[in-house]
Amino acid sequence: MRFLFCNDSYPGLFGSLPSNLASDATNQVMFLSFYPRREDISKGIIHARLNVNRTRGQSLRQESVFLSTWERMFHLGKQTLQAFTHIRESGFVPDIVFVSFLDGSAFFLRHAFPDAFIAAYFNGFRVNLDTLEGNQKFQAMMEPQHYLAMQSDLYFVRSEHQKAYFPRRLLSSIHVLPPYVDTEFFTPRPQKLTKFFSYSSDRGELVTIHMKGGMACSKELMKLVVRLLLRRPTCFVALTFGKKNIKSLWENMFSSQSETILSRLFLAEGLDHEAYHSLLCSTTVHLFPEYVSPPLQEMMESMSCGTLLMTPVADGEDSILRDGENMLAFPEAAPEKQLKKICYLLDNINSFDMIRKNARQTIERNHSESEVLSHHLNVIMKGYAKFVEER
Repeated sequence: MRFLFCNDSYPGLFGSLPSNLASDATNQVMFLSFYPRREDISKGIIHARLNVNRTRGQSLRQESVFLSTWERMFHLGKQTLQAFTHIRESGFVPDIVFVSFLDGSAFFLRHAFPDAFIAAYFNGFRVNLDTLEGNQKFQAMMEPQHYLAMQSDLYFVRSEHQKAYFPRRLLSSIHVLPPYVDTEFFTPRPQKLTKFFSYSSDRGELVTIHMKGGMACSKELMKLVVRLLLRRPTCFVALTFGKKNIKSLWENMFSSQSETILSRLFLAEGLDHEAYHSLLCSTTVHLFPEYVSPPLQEMMESMSCGTLLMTPVADGEDSILRDGENMLAFPEAAPEKQLKKICYLLDNINSFDMIRKNARQTIERNHSESEVLSHHLNVIMKGYAKFVEER
């Protein structure tokens, strides 16, 4: 069989699924992404690069969310159609397409591969739908994720809560794919602070702060970091970034700080898999300071390493996170209250060993990649068999 995977980067949310399918010599697997890997890293997988111009069409009809969203979808989809057409004309016609593009790149996917079985994945909405009302919510819904669900044979969301954002007539084709973690890789390991701080021993307290959300440029957060380092002279802080320009901004903000502060601060960007794992295992408290579009995957990887997770928790959506059981809630309040809470945890860290153990067990029991993906592939293959039978 021929399988085409489409995602912004490799492997994305597909984890080990592409390589598992490629290990069967009777299969052909291609992965289309903006940042393809070398084939020698992922044996048996053909890597193709998607190159689109995202700048054109972004300023059109800004007065209408509905029109600007659909124009952007059409603009990106038309470019991606060229990549799909090239793949088809090269002789690679997929039986099953796995697609998780967020921004409309899959707009013409069904046109390119009319006979393929399409399994698509929810990647989040660009706005918080809970803050919208009436026609605004309808307009926001009519965006790439909604349209992709309508043209798919199977559509996967991450929780039952997310199903509520889709029309009732689509629910029969929408299933839940629980988030998962490679628990065999993300395991607890000894702390190794010297890997990130040259003036440390391999034991000590490290607070890692996720800096990939809207608060990445927050001056309040910077003050919190400085106060923490000043109040606790043996504490280390690591900030993890997603974009280089944000890291540069923080470097400029900290440029006037003393060497005493700078020597205990690590600005992390683009860590490889091993270094990222080592950082999680070296972390005493992993802080995600906001809960807007929560990076659940990174939270779960931290939990799988037995690291104490702290973040504000929104009611309803993620039953994975349970305050006081497998993580701790971060107060969305004044920086002084937040600092007090962090210091209390560090002073009494041994009292939270059970929460750390529960975090690891939560991931092992319900979110192990090998088990989740095995079940997921069975669902897809059963759907595909039915699809072939009814054609």
